[in-house]
Amino acid sequence: MKKFVITAITFLGVFTVFAQMGKDPKVKAILDEVSKTIRSYSSFQAEFTSLIENKSNGTKEETTGKLKVKGDKYHITFSDGHEMICDGQSIWDYYPEDQGNTVTIYEVDPEEGGLNSPQKVADMYKEGYKYWLKGDEVMDGVKYTIIDLEPDLSPQEKKHNQVYKIRLHVDQSKNILKKWKIFEKNGNRFSVEIKGFKSNVNIPNTEFTFDIKKHPGVTVEDMR
Repeated sequence: MKKFVITAITFLGVFTVFAQMGKDPKVKAILDEVSKTIRSYSSFQAEFTSLIENKSNGTKEETTGKLKVKGDKYHITFSDGHEMICDGQSIWDYYPEDQGNTVTIYEVDPEEGGLNSPQKVADMYKEGYKYWLKGDEVMDGVKYTIIDLEPDLSPQEKKHNQVYKIRLHVDQSKNILKKWKIFEKNGNRFSVEIKGFKSNVNIPNTEFTFDIKKHPGVTVEDMR
């Protein structure tokens, strides 16, 4: 579930029309603005809530945490002390003492994490997806545009692809992603909701490397 976070979101007639068209130019204009906005920030930080809904056993697992992003660097701290830190080239995956006091280091894989960071999600529509407008929704007095993305795959590819839809909630006034939700064929649902978003904050580069000296006795497994 946590890797998914690094990884992260409603009118049937519209679905029929734009499933045939493939890509709605009005939706593209909205997504272009979201991408432009998120990439205009030198840095940002936020709190988040992530939820996995497992259809097979009827369980729900919720995780909260904090996210700091600066360019291609990020630092995610989960409520249980687990941290994932990236300096753009390497990732440190740290588990605290009550979870083994270990850190695994590996190189960034550009193929992974595509649904996890707001920047990646904001750009994913540009290649390999169809999209259409689902409507508007008001939450806590804020108006959101709801957009569905569907992987643009051949019939054969669809048979082997578990994800069939990604639903985005876009804050209309700020042009930022509030929430994204991933739908799988097996009934599982994965969602991330962003809270307390602050842009262009001063984040020192030391936040994006793991300091072994601050973790006495930590077991290091370097996979690079």
